[in-house]
Amino acid sequence: MSWALTVIDPRWAMARERLRGVGRVFFVESSKGGVGKTVFSALLALVLAEKGVRVGLFDADFTNPGLHTVLGVEPVLEAIGEDKGVLPVEAGGVLFMSIAFYTGGRPLGLRGYEASSALVELLAVTRWGGIDALVVDTPPGIGDEHMDLHWLRPDTRVIAVSTPSRLAVESLIRLIEYLGSQGIRVAAVAENMSDKPSLRPLAEDRGIEYIGPLPYDPGLEQALGSPAGLRSTKPYRVLRRLVDRGLDTLGWWR
Repeated sequence: MSWALTVIDPRWAMARERLRGVGRVFFVESSKGGVGKTVFSALLALVLAEKGVRVGLFDADFTNPGLHTVLGVEPVLEAIGEDKGVLPVEAGGVLFMSIAFYTGGRPLGLRGYEASSALVELLAVTRWGGIDALVVDTPPGIGDEHMDLHWLRPDTRVIAVSTPSRLAVESLIRLIEYLGSQGIRVAAVAENMSDKPSLRPLAEDRGIEYIGPLPYDPGLEQALGSPAGLRSTKPYRVLRRLVDRGLDTLGWWR
């Protein structure tokens, strides 16, 4: 990525300008699917909103978006408004934007440049209104979209989500090492669906903030689609307590 691209395609400059107006940006990442990254992203945004933070939530998984289902937002174009750009939808005190509003929730088969183009297009037109924090749910794995996002907002805080399973942990380590090789530091590791802090030593050995353990809640499935229901779950309550205590390296919205 280079500044030359912003001359050829001005959407990149506009997208970067839009993100520059956001106080703090969190990229929630995982190099393996099935670890609860999307639900964690929603819970984090809802926790910050409950604390009075003006927070946005952006679904950057363009090939298979799912945050609208978690929040209970109907993925129809009529749900979003326009005023010198596209206005996010409010859900549970969170401003929410997703490609699902344009696709009706259907998955998109996008290749490298197509995914980057769609991502920068939506970021360039979305008006967040000077919010304090933006939580970005990235697609699983490491692809063009991730590098594009990091270029657009280099000072972002990366939160890597994992379960304590061996496959997930090995994938987490590879993600941390790869991002580090690109000059991108992981600020926090969130241990999901766990009843003990198995990943705390791994995080602390690398100087990374530890978030967790966030417990498995069998009632979470029934809570999907309702921000109020999500706020009643065990992982939400634990995450809220952790945020209340403060996580220094994240700095949250400050």
